[in-house]
Amino acid sequence: MAMDPLTKLLIPVLEVANDRLVHTDGQERLEHWKAFQALWEIFPGKDVQYGELYNRHMIGNILFVVTRAMEREKGHETVPLSHSDISDVRLGEWTERDWDMFSESLRTIADSLVRMDATAKIGDPEDEMTDPEHVETLKTTESRLHKIKRYIVVYKLMAEIRPSLMAQLDDDSISDDDYPRNIDEKALRKLWLESQQEEDKTIRSNLNNIFEVDDGLSPGEIPSLRSIGELRRTMNSKPFTLHRFDERVDVLMVDWIDNFFEEPRLIPHYFPDEEVSEASIHPPSPRREETQQVKRSLSPSGLRVLREARRTLRQTGEDPLNESMRLAEEATGATRNSRVSISPRRRRRNSQDPEEGRLYAKKQSATSLQFDEEDDEEELDDEDPNADGRAPRLGPLPRQPKRRSSTSNKENTPNKRVKKSQQKKYKGKRSWSTEEKRAIIEGLRTYGKGKWAQIKDQYDVTFQLRTSGQIKDCFRRMVAKGEIPPDLLEDPEEQHEEEQEGAAEEGDNEETQLAV
Repeated sequence: MAMDPLTKLLIPVLEVANDRLVHTDGQERLEHWKAFQALWEIFPGKDVQYGELYNRHMIGNILFVVTRAMEREKGHETVPLSHSDISDVRLGEWTERDWDMFSESLRTIADSLVRMDATAKIGDPEDEMTDPEHVETLKTTESRLHKIKRYIVVYKLMAEIRPSLMAQLDDDSISDDDYPRNIDEKALRKLWLESQQEEDKTIRSNLNNIFEVDDGLSPGEIPSLRSIGELRRTMNSKPFTLHRFDERVDVLMVDWIDNFFEEPRLIPHYFPDEEVSEASIHPPSPRREETQQVKRSLSPSGLRVLREARRTLRQTGEDPLNESMRLAEEATGATRNSRVSISPRRRRRNSQDPEEGRLYAKKQSATSLQFDEEDDEEELDDEDPNADGRAPRLGPLPRQPKRRSSTSNKENTPNKRVKKSQQKKYKGKRSWSTEEKRAIIEGLRTYGKGKWAQIKDQYDVTFQLRTSGQIKDCFRRMVAKGEIPPDLLEDPEEQHEEEQEGAAEEGDNEETQLAV
């Protein structure tokens, strides 16, 4: 299909502008989006709902929306828009509808990338069939997409209370010992009920950390929020920080662009017969050069070329592996039958002579020194005239006092590597709260006794100031005080062995009775 000159001109320019947009961040990304959007408005193929440019445009919009909303969250000025957009609002003030729209946009892009026409150019036919290679490429980023969806669920559930809650947490005049006020009770009740119905245990556990959960809580009762100090620590942790969400979205979009699309080339479209430098073909992008060199070699197009070359090789020739193995076996057999020279060191080790290899045996690399008798006489004349003619002897060496290791030497010695779960986050002592003890009991029910590192990872926010060793010590003290339920103290394997021994004893008793 013939392409008009404007479309042919704008395609490579739009690809380069989108590449610049994706591989920058902050205010620079917003400026690149402004240039890209101006070109997109005059692009004749902007209404096409498939292909490479369509997917690039969708990914660019995702990055623009998150970056602009995050810049507003930081209080920075952003580029003005001619229309209303969710990026006009700070990221922390998005509503449930805004988060649903964002989640739907991610799903639309993911569905479009697995199609056969995901990398189609303008003028190529549309093909909605699923491409297995695209599905496998998308699976490499599946874990990152899943984590972003977790963030979206948490932010969506907290959308109604987050603005008023964060306003109090950011107020330095409010003490850490105070509790949040003027929080909508209806929204708080909705948050609690929906969090308890969440199937993802990680999301449910993270949301429970903002509540004062008590064992004596009745089914219909709604717990209160934690103190200001505890909420400040919780909201600054990974599951709740907005900048962490911004970073994960940025990494995912960059991976999608680099894994599915080739790096854009601008010059060869118009100067195919002229020699141009590599710098003019590939517009400079420092971030791409630093992070995407390996991924570029594993692009879908590169893998496709390798598969086709392998298929052609199998059709035109035989696999040389069998012949190579045969030649290697023949060479190995020839080596075994041939005389192999043994080094002097191995010869001494394999020798049967007990005198060979001892300390007084002369080494081949030793240097011999010869002296004349005249030299010996001159040396004897220089000796002490009172000497009795006996050979001089060396006296015992003076004993040196033992050096005591100083404190500075101990401090300079390299420390033993400490596991992440054993690293202390604070100095001094800190009493164990009811919530921490409750988390230990829940962890015992889930993982069993002895899995302290797993329990710490599961309740990372609760134990952010604890190590796995401290959790074990607290468990022992709780056992001594009788705070651990008895059923959690029994080892399932030992209990099973006791039941087997009891069954065996009962069988022996029955046999004895029958014999009597």
